[in-house]
Amino acid sequence: EQSLEASKQSMQYDDYYGTILILQEVLDRQPDNPDALNYIINIEAVNKQYDSSLLYADQALKYYPDNRDFQLKKSSVLADATRYEEAVAISGNLYNNYPYNIRYRNAYVDQLCAYGKQFLTENKKDDALTQFNRALEVAPKDTLPLYYTINLLMDMAKYDQALDFIMRGRQLYPVNPFFLLKKAQCYENEKKYDDAWKSADTLLKLTPFDPAIIDYTEYLYSKRLKNEFGFAYLHSKIVDTNTSHVNSIATVQYTRRFDKGSVTARVNYAGRFTG
Repeated sequence: EQSLEASKQSMQYDDYYGTILILQEVLDRQPDNPDALNYIINIEAVNKQYDSSLLYADQALKYYPDNRDFQLKKSSVLADATRYEEAVAISGNLYNNYPYNIRYRNAYVDQLCAYGKQFLTENKKDDALTQFNRALEVAPKDTLPLYYTINLLMDMAKYDQALDFIMRGRQLYPVNPFFLLKKAQCYENEKKYDDAWKSADTLLKLTPFDPAIIDYTEYLYSKRLKNEFGFAYLHSKIVDTNTSHVNSIATVQYTRRFDKGSVTARVNYAGRFTG
């Protein structure tokens, strides 16, 4: 007990290595001491000594195999070490056995999202989507897996599926600007500019002073336009060594925009001094 008190004082001074030595002495005398095991697991994890932390976590579970706190702690250390498959196996088992425990559910969902992000870094989009969907099955109202799923589906050009999740988010969080922005972007990518502009216009009402949203809304409004009429008048002066000439050119033009481009018809009228 005195050694544990000494370790607490050592931790207050951020003397991690000194604390570890004290805790190791405690565990040499009493290898099943739960407080010493808990402290040393945490300290090793904070110092990113994950192998050592997991070694002590296994020692703790050897003496207390049914201790859920030690199980959750091991799962957290595995997640910190980016060993998500092992981490999810433990947190998932805890959640399945105790589905109403918020700590277990949050840990499981967070680790599934982190596992999906790891797959994204490896460009394994289908595997990443699987993990995000697993997270949504556990926490269908959680915004984090919703965000990841929507962004990934849009990146995969699966706009109809993305819109399904966006609409779920809109129902759950009607004033959340993320879902309106993604809705507008989905419709834009599908070239449904009228629907895109309406979504952006609704978003603009929520964030009326955001210059990026103002520009985006005006851009989408312009994409809805099909016909353009133009009038121009040019007054030019051409000067050479001996004389100068003033020329006037009037222009009328019409442009029709299509999905893949535009066609312009233009008529110029110019007066000439000779010929």
